[in-house]
Amino acid sequence: MVPYIHRMIFMRQTCLRGFTYIELVIVLAILALIAVLSMATFQSVVRNSAGRVASQEIADALRDARSNTLAAKNDTVYGVRIASTSVTRFVGGTYTSGHASNTVYTYEAGAYATGTLVIGPTDIVFARLTGMPNATGSIFVHDMDGTLTATVTLSGTGLVE
Repeated sequence: MVPYIHRMIFMRQTCLRGFTYIELVIVLAILALIAVLSMATFQSVVRNSAGRVASQEIADALRDARSNTLAAKNDTVYGVRIASTSVTRFVGGTYTSGHASNTVYTYEAGAYATGTLVIGPTDIVFARLTGMPNATGSIFVHDMDGTLTATVTLSGTGLVE
Protein backbone atom coordinates (compact mmCIF):
# COMPACT_ATOMS: atom_id res chain seq x y z
CA MET A 1 0.00 0.00 0.00
CA VAL A 2 2.83 2.40 0.77
CA PRO A 3 4.44 2.00 -2.69
CA TYR A 4 1.07 2.93 -4.28
CA ILE A 5 0.85 6.15 -2.24
CA HIS A 6 4.49 6.92 -3.03
CA ARG A 7 3.75 6.49 -6.75
CA MET A 8 0.72 8.82 -6.53
CA ILE A 9 2.77 11.53 -4.83
CA PHE A 10 5.54 11.18 -7.44
CA MET A 11 3.03 11.41 -10.35
CA ARG A 12 1.41 14.48 -8.82
CA GLN A 13 4.78 16.22 -8.54
CA THR A 14 5.65 15.28 -12.13
CA CYS A 15 2.38 16.65 -13.49
CA LEU A 16 2.77 19.99 -11.72
CA ARG A 17 6.18 20.79 -13.18
CA GLY A 18 4.85 22.53 -16.36
CA PHE A 19 6.70 23.09 -19.64
CA THR A 20 10.41 23.21 -20.11
CA TYR A 21 12.16 26.16 -21.70
CA ILE A 22 13.06 24.11 -24.79
CA GLU A 23 9.44 23.07 -25.32
CA LEU A 24 8.34 26.71 -25.19
CA VAL A 25 11.08 27.78 -27.64
CA ILE A 26 10.10 25.03 -30.10
CA VAL A 27 6.42 26.02 -29.95
CA LEU A 28 7.28 29.70 -30.48
CA ALA A 29 9.53 28.82 -33.44
CA ILE A 30 6.74 26.81 -35.06
CA LEU A 31 4.27 29.67 -34.53
CA ALA A 32 6.75 32.16 -36.02
CA LEU A 33 7.24 29.94 -39.08
CA ILE A 34 3.48 29.64 -39.59
CA ALA A 35 3.11 33.43 -39.27
CA VAL A 36 5.84 34.10 -41.86
CA LEU A 37 4.35 31.64 -44.36
CA SER A 38 0.84 32.97 -43.95
CA MET A 39 2.04 36.60 -44.34
CA ALA A 40 3.70 35.81 -47.68
CA THR A 41 0.54 34.13 -48.92
CA PHE A 42 -1.60 37.03 -47.72
CA GLN A 43 0.58 39.58 -49.54
CA SER A 44 0.34 37.55 -52.75
CA VAL A 45 -3.45 37.44 -52.48
CA VAL A 46 -3.62 41.21 -51.92
CA ARG A 47 -1.44 41.92 -54.99
CA ASN A 48 -3.47 39.62 -57.24
CA SER A 49 -6.71 41.01 -55.91
CA ALA A 50 -5.62 44.59 -56.73
CA GLY A 51 -5.12 43.57 -60.38
CA ARG A 52 -8.48 41.84 -60.54
CA VAL A 53 -10.22 44.84 -58.95
CA ALA A 54 -8.53 47.22 -61.42
CA SER A 55 -9.59 45.09 -64.40
CA GLN A 56 -13.15 45.00 -63.05
CA GLU A 57 -13.16 48.80 -62.68
CA ILE A 58 -12.01 49.17 -66.30
CA ALA A 59 -14.65 46.74 -67.58
CA ASP A 60 -17.38 48.38 -65.48
CA ALA A 61 -16.47 51.88 -66.72
CA LEU A 62 -16.58 50.70 -70.35
CA ARG A 63 -19.90 48.89 -69.90
CA ASP A 64 -21.40 51.83 -68.00
CA ALA A 65 -20.37 54.35 -70.67
CA ARG A 66 -21.74 52.15 -73.47
CA SER A 67 -24.98 51.52 -71.59
CA ASN A 68 -25.51 55.23 -70.83
CA THR A 69 -24.82 56.12 -74.47
CA LEU A 70 -27.28 53.54 -75.82
CA ALA A 71 -29.89 54.68 -73.31
CA ALA A 72 -29.34 58.29 -74.46
CA LYS A 73 -28.94 59.31 -70.83
CA ASN A 74 -28.88 63.12 -70.59
CA ASP A 75 -29.20 63.17 -74.39
CA THR A 76 -25.43 62.76 -74.94
CA VAL A 77 -22.68 60.20 -75.49
CA TYR A 78 -20.31 58.84 -72.87
CA GLY A 79 -16.68 57.89 -73.02
CA VAL A 80 -13.83 56.36 -71.08
CA ARG A 81 -10.19 57.41 -70.76
CA ILE A 82 -7.88 54.63 -69.64
CA ALA A 83 -4.54 55.66 -68.17
CA SER A 84 -1.87 53.43 -66.70
CA THR A 85 -2.99 54.02 -63.09
CA SER A 86 -6.64 55.09 -63.43
CA VAL A 87 -9.75 54.92 -65.56
CA THR A 88 -12.12 57.88 -66.03
CA ARG A 89 -15.71 57.78 -67.31
CA PHE A 90 -16.67 61.11 -68.84
CA VAL A 91 -19.77 62.73 -70.32
CA GLY A 92 -19.71 64.00 -73.92
CA GLY A 93 -17.58 63.24 -76.91
CA THR A 94 -14.37 64.76 -75.54
CA TYR A 95 -12.50 64.19 -72.29
CA THR A 96 -11.96 67.31 -70.18
CA SER A 97 -9.58 66.90 -67.25
CA GLY A 98 -11.08 67.84 -63.89
CA HIS A 99 -14.66 68.19 -65.20
CA ALA A 100 -17.28 67.82 -62.47
CA SER A 101 -19.10 65.02 -64.31
CA ASN A 102 -15.98 62.83 -64.61
CA THR A 103 -15.92 59.66 -62.53
CA VAL A 104 -12.32 58.65 -61.79
CA TYR A 105 -11.32 55.21 -60.49
CA THR A 106 -7.69 54.93 -59.34
CA TYR A 107 -6.22 51.43 -59.23
CA GLU A 108 -5.24 50.09 -55.82
CA ALA A 109 -2.00 48.69 -54.38
CA GLY A 110 0.32 49.48 -57.26
CA ALA A 111 -1.75 47.84 -60.02
CA TYR A 112 -1.25 49.34 -63.48
CA ALA A 113 -2.58 48.90 -67.01
CA THR A 114 -0.82 48.56 -70.36
CA GLY A 115 -2.00 47.79 -73.87
CA THR A 116 -3.21 49.37 -77.08
CA LEU A 117 -5.96 51.36 -75.38
CA VAL A 118 -3.66 52.78 -72.69
CA ILE A 119 -1.00 54.38 -74.90
CA GLY A 120 -1.67 58.06 -75.27
CA PRO A 121 -4.01 57.67 -73.24
CA THR A 122 -6.84 56.89 -75.65
CA ASP A 123 -10.33 58.30 -75.25
CA ILE A 124 -12.98 55.71 -76.04
CA VAL A 125 -16.32 57.19 -77.02
CA PHE A 126 -19.35 55.06 -77.88
CA ALA A 127 -21.62 55.77 -80.87
CA ARG A 128 -25.12 56.82 -79.92
CA LEU A 129 -27.28 54.39 -81.90
CA THR A 130 -24.97 51.38 -82.23
CA GLY A 131 -22.87 51.47 -79.06
CA MET A 132 -19.78 50.87 -81.17
CA PRO A 133 -16.54 52.35 -79.76
CA ASN A 134 -14.22 54.62 -81.72
CA ALA A 135 -11.26 52.44 -80.63
CA THR A 136 -10.82 48.74 -79.94
CA GLY A 137 -8.09 46.66 -78.37
CA SER A 138 -6.89 45.01 -75.20
CA ILE A 139 -5.92 46.30 -71.80
CA PHE A 140 -3.50 44.24 -69.73
CA VAL A 141 -3.67 44.76 -65.98
CA HIS A 142 -0.59 43.97 -63.89
CA ASP A 143 0.06 43.81 -60.17
CA MET A 144 2.85 45.81 -58.51
CA ASP A 145 5.42 43.10 -59.36
CA GLY A 146 4.59 43.31 -63.06
CA THR A 147 2.74 39.99 -63.13
CA LEU A 148 -0.16 39.97 -65.60
CA THR A 149 -3.35 39.40 -63.60
CA ALA A 150 -6.14 40.13 -66.10
CA THR A 151 -6.93 41.17 -69.65
CA VAL A 152 -9.88 43.36 -70.69
CA THR A 153 -10.78 43.34 -74.38
CA LEU A 154 -13.04 45.87 -76.10
CA SER A 155 -14.47 44.53 -79.37
CA GLY A 156 -15.62 46.47 -82.41
CA THR A 157 -19.25 46.02 -81.34
CA GLY A 158 -18.56 47.59 -77.95
CA LEU A 159 -18.71 44.38 -75.96
CA VAL A 160 -16.28 44.07 -73.09
CA GLU A 161 -14.67 40.73 -72.34
